[in-house]
Amino acid sequence: MVSNHLFYVSRADIFSVYPEILREILVLEELLDRVPLQLPSEFEWQLKQYFRLLEQQKKINAATEQGISLEKVDHTYWEVKAKSIDEVVSPMTSPASGDSSTPSFRRRRRLCILDNPIDFCDIAAYNQWRLEDIVRAGKLLHQPPLPVQFDDEYEMRKVYSMIYDVYRFKLVLQQALRNIGFYESYPMLAHETTRVWLLLYDMYLRKFVKREPDTVPQKDQLFHEAHLLEIERCLELNSVKIAAALTRIRIQNSAYNMQCLLPLHLQDNKVAVVVSNPIITGWINTFRIRTKQEANEILKQLGFELIEPPATASFQSLLNLFSPREKTGYIPLTLNRYKWDRLCPQVLFIYPEDRSKFVQSQIFVDHQFIIQDRSFTIGPTVFSNLLDYFEVQGDVLQTHIASPRSTAYLASLLANCNRVRNFVAFGCGSKLAEYREYMAELGVTNVKLFAEPFADIPHGSPIVDKVVGILANPPSSYSAVSDPIDLICSRGGDLSMLEMLSESEMTDDSRQRVSKLLEKQRETLKLAMSRPQVQFILYQTHSIVETENDTMVQRAVEYTNQKAFDVHYKAMKEREMAALAEAAGNTLVNRLLGRQQEAAARAKNAEASEGGERDGTEGGADGASTRKNSEEEVNVPPTDQFEVVELPDFCPQRDNCLDFKECGVYLSLIKRKEVIRLDSKYLIKIAELRGIFGDANNEPRFNVKVTKRTDRKSEEQDAHDLHNRKKRLKRRGSNMDSLITRLNTPTQASLKRAHHHRMSSVEHKFMF
Repeated sequence: MVSNHLFYVSRADIFSVYPEILREILVLEELLDRVPLQLPSEFEWQLKQYFRLLEQQKKINAATEQGISLEKVDHTYWEVKAKSIDEVVSPMTSPASGDSSTPSFRRRRRLCILDNPIDFCDIAAYNQWRLEDIVRAGKLLHQPPLPVQFDDEYEMRKVYSMIYDVYRFKLVLQQALRNIGFYESYPMLAHETTRVWLLLYDMYLRKFVKREPDTVPQKDQLFHEAHLLEIERCLELNSVKIAAALTRIRIQNSAYNMQCLLPLHLQDNKVAVVVSNPIITGWINTFRIRTKQEANEILKQLGFELIEPPATASFQSLLNLFSPREKTGYIPLTLNRYKWDRLCPQVLFIYPEDRSKFVQSQIFVDHQFIIQDRSFTIGPTVFSNLLDYFEVQGDVLQTHIASPRSTAYLASLLANCNRVRNFVAFGCGSKLAEYREYMAELGVTNVKLFAEPFADIPHGSPIVDKVVGILANPPSSYSAVSDPIDLICSRGGDLSMLEMLSESEMTDDSRQRVSKLLEKQRETLKLAMSRPQVQFILYQTHSIVETENDTMVQRAVEYTNQKAFDVHYKAMKEREMAALAEAAGNTLVNRLLGRQQEAAARAKNAEASEGGERDGTEGGADGASTRKNSEEEVNVPPTDQFEVVELPDFCPQRDNCLDFKECGVYLSLIKRKEVIRLDSKYLIKIAELRGIFGDANNEPRFNVKVTKRTDRKSEEQDAHDLHNRKKRLKRRGSNMDSLITRLNTPTQASLKRAHHHRMSSVEHKFMF
């Protein structure tokens, strides 16, 4: 029974339930849909933007009259990405298009290849836990956590990587303890499960061999401070039983080692690789170091040598296409050397001789160099280039703060972009003060942090009224993150996040958490596309689950476009009803002659009653056809619709070096089919719609007085016809019939009152 349970756990795919949960969310969404949608084609919104641009133009004119210079000050400090092979690419034209197939391009093409961290790692050294690190991990896992001090960030990453491994193997360790009845023998340790797993996994790494005698006094002292001595004593008394239980579990499941008992997404050694990797990845804080030359000088003073990318020879580059690792464009990283990333500005890879000593140097103390996994810098890099790509300017917004370091990196990139006016970020929650303090330490001054979730921002809030681009980065499963420890450390050591990243089975709590996760992702996309001023959205996750990536984006875009279609379809129907009402108001005879036509209609209906059933089906088909035809006539402006487009190739080498699977990030670009630029051209366009420059349609305008005179003549003619009809009825009918006819015949006064009532109803359509 134990083996069956472990067999299910080890082979279970916890991501297979995501599509089912998303389907349930979509069903409930049809019943509870409260997302308001405002379209850019609405004249009220256009008028609002018109007056805002007009006021802005007035200020510009006033400044010009006062002699104030309005030229933009170029405040960029960091150099533009190297253009070694390409010229300046015009925005709105993808850098990957055009000459990518020409022979000259192929001759100059170089690949952006990163160093493989596995070439530098020592996994055996990683599995040797120090007593100090075990004690720190034990204090963090204590309930409540005990205070822990780290000498540097490298030490912090080491401790949290140990806890991650403990969480990875918790099901196997817990099953072995249950098999020997450990908690029945020691009930006082039932509330210390995580710390029991910690010491048990340490015993497993030592292959259940006792510690060296000379380390025992130090161990006893440290373990006494962390209240771990009693737990270790109980485990050592049962070490043989536990080792046998683990062996039985492994044999019963035909597992070569304990790692084979884990789910597929937990079987890799990615944490061991990134923690034992001596290469440090991070970015230069441009709020402290302004230029790349200054950064090179500081690193040179610390004893590091820059690896310069060599110049490209045309013949050699052609050969490099067939052997990228042997080409001159790739130089492996060696000791005490560093090189810059080619895609992400300010990001570098450095190989120090002593990692612990390097992370305690002045460049870290002064927050000049920030450690950051590369997967959290790709999204901000792409996003910061989209404003120039679409030629728009205004405010930008980040929906969530998964990592404050990533937000700070985006702020440093936007500080070098002249198109950005304000940068706002939501979702700080209870950590607002902590994040603001962190930004102040880094010197970040161009970001406004808010505790409120993005979903709680009112639709007409002035904070987001001028936002043109959104980086939508809702929480995800983070299943694609190659360095989860970097994420945990950047969040200040979030153990709940660490436990979530190491989940190995889908429980009821896990299913509920996944449901909330998918709801947040869909709600974030829907709200981002519901604001008329937003022109593009860059959706970012760190997930390998298709439901969180392509499926989520496609469903959200289809939903928004369908909602925009419904708005225009409803407006078209209202216009048709208004036109019919206006036509009915201009024809008075229809109602007067309706009484005489009713008798004839009843006779015809009686004759056609026999074939009613046959015609009923055809009538329903005609109704459906009419509905379909009317839907085809709906014209939805491209400014009201969104589409998913390919990411522009911002790589300096134009070789599509962005691989989602390798980079640990998923990006999807959503834009309006027609991007709106709120500039002088838009101001003139709205002015034309308002008729300031004359009637844009050049349609003849009818004189209101002439129209009224024509209506008066038609009323007199209708009254004259009714008078003649009354005379004919009087000659043919009896006196009683003549009396009834005379009483039913409307008078001139009643005709005028009825006419005015109908005209009032047409003019005030809300009365219908």
